[in-house]
Amino acid sequence: MDKSEILNPNDRSVTLILSHRCNLNCSYCYQKHEKRDNSSMSLELAQELLKKEFAKVSPGGNLGIVLMGGEPLIDWSLFKSICEWIFSQEWPVSYRVVVSTNGTLITDEIKDWLRKHKDKIILGLSYDGNPNMQEANRHTGRFNIDLDFFLETWGRQGIKMTLSAETIGDLSNGLKYLHEECEMGRGYKSDIGMNENSISCNIAYGIDLGPKEYYLLKRELTKLIDYYLADGKDFTPATILNMDLSYCPPEVNPASISKYCGVGTAMSCYDTDGSYYPCQYFLPLTQPQENIERIKEFDFSGDVADPACKNCPIETLCPTCYGNNFARTGNPFVRDKSLCPFFKLIFFANCILQTRRLLKKETEKTNKEIYTLRVVEKIYPRLLNDIEAYEKMNPENI
Repeated sequence: MDKSEILNPNDRSVTLILSHRCNLNCSYCYQKHEKRDNSSMSLELAQELLKKEFAKVSPGGNLGIVLMGGEPLIDWSLFKSICEWIFSQEWPVSYRVVVSTNGTLITDEIKDWLRKHKDKIILGLSYDGNPNMQEANRHTGRFNIDLDFFLETWGRQGIKMTLSAETIGDLSNGLKYLHEECEMGRGYKSDIGMNENSISCNIAYGIDLGPKEYYLLKRELTKLIDYYLADGKDFTPATILNMDLSYCPPEVNPASISKYCGVGTAMSCYDTDGSYYPCQYFLPLTQPQENIERIKEFDFSGDVADPACKNCPIETLCPTCYGNNFARTGNPFVRDKSLCPFFKLIFFANCILQTRRLLKKETEKTNKEIYTLRVVEKIYPRLLNDIEAYEKMNPENI
């Protein structure tokens, strides 16, 4: 639940870690494989925690129930029992069940059950591009995953494509594959955000990236700008090139900086034993042991902005993960600065693509589109200056 999704201040989100087990060992996974054990959450504990979380939601709000692992479908019996219990209850507020899965364990029996309950549960597929990228990240190719099932059952959800150090140089090929071979994102939509069969694409947190990966990303973004602007390419860009730049005010106002997600306030996470954490990235599976003892030192309801970022023109929209910050810097509110050049490059590419698209538009521009051009006019020179400074200090040597 990031700030673009929190439409109602009464909404809350709870994450239940159903199991530490996973049938894969993805190269970029923020959960440490060596820390995994065979623990699972009991049905009774899940019921107790959900009752407690429903009681926290104010009237008119919604509870997002996120079922995670490990791989949440690895214990199908437990997963099914929890869901069917949720569905059978009368709750004081509305809810939605959301699941992130690698998609490799879904049998025909599971498909039938999911189709039956598709209006009550949403499965989000984590799928990382073409088969070669899947193999590099997950050591499993497309043949293990029924992509069509996900697109037919939850088309609006789309898929989540994560870039690792191993696959960042294949970004354009991966997106072209998903657009053209899998027919994802077909039909350009002028409104920013997720549309039917969209592709949510981001760089993984918690991985080591340097100048080599930076220049690979620059090359790939340049290819994608040309691809999306080419005649006959009627696709909605993946989210990495479809950011809503209107969230970046033309003049930076530090007072307008808000928390990027509901971590520790509107969000709760419970491990298999019922222990509470601000979100799943603060689990012992993810954090160094010394950090676990320090979580309670931090107030997530106060000012969480990084002072070093408060004059940055893209701070209001620049993604951050407080759990990743904690793991990398020892402080949830001090951003992992190794990602700054990559995010600035991505925003810069968004400025170019969206400006060129708007300037080509033959119909009258909307007020939002006019405002977006104004934003670009302000932030583009500053981004260009920062990019040139980084590249001067880190010349290309691929």
